[in-house]
Amino acid sequence: MKNTLPSNSITQPSDEVLLRAYETVTQHWIHAEQERWQILYNFLTANAILVVAWSAVYSATITSKPVFLITLSGVGLLVALLWVAICTRVNDFIGLYADLGHKAEERLRLHTYGPFQVAQRMRHTPGPKKNQQEEVHFLHWPGRKVSSRAFVLIIPCLFAMLYIVLMFLSIRFIA
Repeated sequence: MKNTLPSNSITQPSDEVLLRAYETVTQHWIHAEQERWQILYNFLTANAILVVAWSAVYSATITSKPVFLITLSGVGLLVALLWVAICTRVNDFIGLYADLGHKAEERLRLHTYGPFQVAQRMRHTPGPKKNQQEEVHFLHWPGRKVSSRAFVLIIPCLFAMLYIVLMFLSIRFIA
């Protein structure tokens, strides 16, 4: 069957097709956001176990203590670095979905009411507006300067630093 469209023409999706794509992107964005926090929760659970295990071995009176301490510290450091890579990947997906949603909202003329537009406006607004026509932004507290994107990367980096310190404490037993 021969293509009936000229090779240089680009068809624009109908509003109905764009709306369905927008709904899908929104669902993926929500899912990715939930995944980001679930990944952090899993990371914190795993690290709580590793830190408690390291502490138990540290306070125990066993002869192979340095080997266990260094191993637990190394595993913790490896897990922290792995989690940074995983969180970076999830953050990239969230950014992609946010960009796609933002563009779809522009095409659907949802400049004021779309969740992607509202979220972006809330992140970039310094505080509550005096103008009654603007909605009040609740993200005016100082902590809003740290995005969730940065937060899920900072936590594993802090744990990585903790495991480096624990590794030096573990090496102390060898010397």
